[in-house]
Amino acid sequence: MESVSPAAPATLQTADPAPPSPPSALAILADEYCQRHRKIENYLLIYFLVFALLRRARLEPGSRATRLSAQLAALLLVAAGIVGGPIALTAALNEWEVAPVGTWIAVGLIFGLMLVLLYRPLLFALDNFLCLHRAVSDEAGLRRLIAWERRFFRRRFAVPTALGLSFGLLAYLYSLGGSIEGSAGERPMAWGTVLIGFLLLYGVGEIIYSVVLLALESGVLRDCKYKVYPLSPLDSVALRRAIRGSSQLGLLVSLMATMFIVGFVALLQDRPIMVTQVGLFLVGLSYMATLAGVLLPRLAIKAIVQRQKEEALAPLQDRLEVLMPQLEQMNEEQYDKFKRIKEAHDTIRDATEEVLPLRVLGRLMGALVLPTLTFLASRFGESLIQGMLHQIRR
Repeated sequence: MESVSPAAPATLQTADPAPPSPPSALAILADEYCQRHRKIENYLLIYFLVFALLRRARLEPGSRATRLSAQLAALLLVAAGIVGGPIALTAALNEWEVAPVGTWIAVGLIFGLMLVLLYRPLLFALDNFLCLHRAVSDEAGLRRLIAWERRFFRRRFAVPTALGLSFGLLAYLYSLGGSIEGSAGERPMAWGTVLIGFLLLYGVGEIIYSVVLLALESGVLRDCKYKVYPLSPLDSVALRRAIRGSSQLGLLVSLMATMFIVGFVALLQDRPIMVTQVGLFLVGLSYMATLAGVLLPRLAIKAIVQRQKEEALAPLQDRLEVLMPQLEQMNEEQYDKFKRIKEAHDTIRDATEEVLPLRVLGRLMGALVLPTLTFLASRFGESLIQGMLHQIRR
């Protein structure tokens, strides 16, 4: 009997995966815009100066190989930039007896550490927020965003705004009687302290300018067209990340305002009137920036969602309007088609548009609690503690 050799197993032929399609011209334009827009040094002078010095020393802030060295160098550069000028001014005016050099160094190191540690969270929040910009689907809208960014997100606007804020508040404090020599019971204030206060106020001005501009940019974003999930636009990944990014920016601004309040309390600890006025000013600015940075983008996203829903509902309603008179004459296949269109219509109609649920409002209020409590503690904490100690001693 002739033996039959077993058939060789068939080889599974797998097709090579298709190469990814090249990005469209619009996607390339959006990516270039977002890469430029996320560079904080384009509109914050302190980061521009620090990064320029680091790159001269061949320490790239974004490189993993030199990240730790760059962060340490940045911390020391910021601290030296804050403290160096006041110390030189103190030496020139021979004010060593009234100069709190230790406090200056502590403030310089704290703010250097803050700028270093908050850099990556700021980038992360900006990247999330810019997901909305990457989802723009019309070139005209994207070019309007690019024109807005090139016109306003520049140091030549941020620097004068921050300088005006610094000089304005210092002049206001001086008008309240906050003289350099000090009144009865107050030690004279060193000019170095005034210079550090000016530098801190300048930093506040740049941050507020940037956050408010991001909020005002929402007016341009609202009028663009987007590629979103049609059945529920608010559930689109781009919109969800943009909402999360705006919340993260609000929280970071609140944290920065808290640190600035702490810095001024340390500098002006024996000037309660100044501490009160500066604290109120910073708390008010943090409220304004946080509310603008969180509310305006969300309201713009709500307008985007409503428009996208209307654009999706209009053709479905037109089709349903044509099919409705034929409802009784439809066969089963035609009725199933009608039903699917109606279900799609109802799904889009009922999709959520709520961008400010109660939990978000709770987080927003929570973000504003930190600078408020810090201000209240700086203003009334010392008197409360002294009152408690007095009661204990009795």
